[in-house]
Amino acid sequence: MSEITVSKEVEMRFRNFYKCPNDGEEWQDEWDSMCNDRCPKCNAEIEPYKSEDMTGDKPNGIGQGQVGPFMGVGFDKRVTFNCRNKSGPRTRTFRIITYQAYNAFGLIGPEFNGVAVLDEDQKQVLCDNIEREQTGYFGVSAAQV
Repeated sequence: MSEITVSKEVEMRFRNFYKCPNDGEEWQDEWDSMCNDRCPKCNAEIEPYKSEDMTGDKPNGIGQGQVGPFMGVGFDKRVTFNCRNKSGPRTRTFRIITYQAYNAFGLIGPEFNGVAVLDEDQKQVLCDNIEREQTGYFGVSAAQV
């Protein structure tokens, strides 16, 4: 049986901006996701027209966290499996991240974003662009969390 050890998890924070089409009321609020809110005047459910990723030291746009070529890293978790094979016991470590853009030798591509699974032992990308969005400029989407 494998054991799972989690070493780090980053709490996501977003500043969401709202404008009610019914009465013109504008407000902003911070949440752990890019979620709808209720208008303080008429109580209508309103979708944010803009969200800023406030996780860590990231004020807006592409975040500052980087893992290899993956930029704007928000969620970052290492998972370690203790397993046994023919040669005896060993551990395997994988890293799961969300990212906003990909740095291809200086060319920043926000169209390459999503969730990536990295093999920390073999230093390989197992898969990336999971739940990819049209652009990563607005931070992590609900589907990527």
